[in-house]
Amino acid sequence: MLLFVRDPWATMLRDGRKRWELRPAGGRYDSLRAGSPICVNGRDRYAVRQVRHYPTAAAAAKKLGCRVCGFDSPEAAQAAWKALYPSAPEVLAIRLEPLSSR
Repeated sequence: MLLFVRDPWATMLRDGRKRWELRPAGGRYDSLRAGSPICVNGRDRYAVRQVRHYPTAAAAAKKLGCRVCGFDSPEAAQAAWKALYPSAPEVLAIRLEPLSSR
């Protein structure tokens, strides 16, 4: 599956500061399972290690850790989520592990 991730989050994934990618629950992301391959922005390859559901981005950031989700606080996670996905309250948290060296 191909994911498009904006900076600064793409850079954080690439350098290992961000380990969880948050996406709207439902639709094409529901087919993701541990072991599924992911390509980010057409260049970086990852394997899905875990998939978890959360009611909000703030809840995901609190449970998983804000920094590994790419945010400074649960409130920042929720604000970014609402800006990117205004009609998608539920969150799918996808734990990614690099497949190739950078």
